[in-house]
Amino acid sequence: MPIIVRAATELDAAAIGEAHAESWRIAYQPLFSPEFLAKAVEDRRAMWPTVFASEGFSYTTLLVAEDETGVFAFAHFGPTADPEGAAEIYGFYAHPRGWGSDAATMLMRKAIEELKAAGFTRSVLWAHQGAERAQRFYSKSGWHLTGRRDERQVGGASEYSVVVEFAKDL
Repeated sequence: MPIIVRAATELDAAAIGEAHAESWRIAYQPLFSPEFLAKAVEDRRAMWPTVFASEGFSYTTLLVAEDETGVFAFAHFGPTADPEGAAEIYGFYAHPRGWGSDAATMLMRKAIEELKAAGFTRSVLWAHQGAERAQRFYSKSGWHLTGRRDERQVGGASEYSVVVEFAKDL
């Protein structure tokens, strides 16, 4: 079965959580303490039923990529207030088993198509500084660094991450 990109359903929550968790576990190992990362991985594995049930979820779009073994990647996006009127890709992750496949390119292409169809003309996304694989992919996909950086608390009182902004005219 080839890779298929489609709208996510609540039935995909566990698979999305697994892709999110395993991506974090492998990609962010050098960026966070082992204790924090272990908790963050488990949080991401369990969070998706809550995301689907959240009040604001209906204003966003969640796409998944799947193959014969099931869902292994996702793109979550929608409006952002910063900058006003732009879109934001809130999360873009693939299980490591999908790294190097065409899934990320397919997901990004479909996300951009959907953002354009919704009337957006610009989108932003944030990436952890040091997440070189992700940053290379975004650059290759036509996104550019804006120069904006932010230090964000990513869990607990002691874990922070510098994130960098990418933007793309749609």
